[in-house]
Amino acid sequence: MSQSRSDIKVRRIEEIDLPRVRNLVHYGLLELCWPFYINVLCRSTFYIPFSSLIVTTFYFTSISLLHILLGLSLLLICLYQWQKLAIYRSISIRLIRGQISSWNELKGHFFIRGGDFWVATLDDKIVGCVGMEVSEDGVANLLRMITDPDHRGCGIASLLMDHFIMEAKAKGLHHLMLDTSEYQYIAMSFYRKTGWKQVGRYTVNMPLNYPYKLYKNNYEKFI
Repeated sequence: MSQSRSDIKVRRIEEIDLPRVRNLVHYGLLELCWPFYINVLCRSTFYIPFSSLIVTTFYFTSISLLHILLGLSLLLICLYQWQKLAIYRSISIRLIRGQISSWNELKGHFFIRGGDFWVATLDDKIVGCVGMEVSEDGVANLLRMITDPDHRGCGIASLLMDHFIMEAKAKGLHHLMLDTSEYQYIAMSFYRKTGWKQVGRYTVNMPLNYPYKLYKNNYEKFI
């Protein structure tokens, strides 16, 4: 990338930015889903009792009707899990994008009690975003921190984090919190490198038709 961190600007979100921010959030969720998909499919495929039988018969016998039946069984299991994952994806997108489905929704969710939402721009194109939600007890919660995959490596995430901390200090907020899915490995590594410490793990309360348990890790930082 020829661009550097000095080329990136961070500013407060405007209503005209909302479609691009929604696309970023949507893509970020899809990117998150893939490790989750692989994990679930692997568990459902290899933790079943007859999976070892399939491996054994493939290595020590010739192709037979048993192979075909067991292979079809595995295929049906994978298709069933894929259907459940499609439900997971649909509900997750609805829940997260609901916070930014309209300008009024975004303002109502982020701008109360001194919260805010910012975008990072490069050549007038939005390449990242981050939101601050302030709780009633004065904790600044970091939300929706996402960077454009085509512009990673330019320092966008670090710049957004620095801006978030600067704004929190300016608002007199010294206790910072965030949570992240247990499958966001790169994000968790980034948070640890920037001084955040994991302080807990919890199960997310999801709708009744949500097919999986979703776990998140809590991180905090004092400034």
